[in-house]
Amino acid sequence: PVRRFRSSPVVLAVLGPAVFVVGLVAAQAAQPLPDPWNQSASALSGLGATNRWIMAGTLVLVGVLTVLTALGLRPRVPEAAWCLLGAGGAFLVVAGLSPQPVGGYSLVHMVTGGLAWASLSMTAVGAVFVPDWSVANSTSCRFCRTGAWSTAVSAGTPGAPPRSVYEALMMPNTLPPCD
Repeated sequence: PVRRFRSSPVVLAVLGPAVFVVGLVAAQAAQPLPDPWNQSASALSGLGATNRWIMAGTLVLVGVLTVLTALGLRPRVPEAAWCLLGAGGAFLVVAGLSPQPVGGYSLVHMVTGGLAWASLSMTAVGAVFVPDWSVANSTSCRFCRTGAWSTAVSAGTPGAPPRSVYEALMMPNTLPPCD
């Protein structure tokens, strides 16, 4: 049977980073500091930031978009991948709702921000571990597995796999087989 392509996960996946960039630039522009462009997202959403609601709202919105993307990808990707993506989005929402105080740090913000980063970073690795490799026989699978495998294994040692997706796609014999 032919499966109909649904664009909603693709639209959500593209919308998330776009919203983050716009929110980050808007939050930086709202700061009266001498150099607001060097401020982290945590500092821009912290209690000491001017118009902190811009970055806090951006983090929450991007987190929600990420969770919705994960739910839309459920039937298409391995369970580990969409669970990690959804968890990363949920952690991002919590990090956005728990701002850094002035002159200190919020343990909730630091832990959930770190967990969001780790979950989102490991999403591609979750796509690598597919129990049935026949499911993974596609160009998108090769692209995703290339990036995850290259990132997870390459540590600068001689004979290590390529460090970038481009290098790995140019040398496909370095990858585990997709079929």
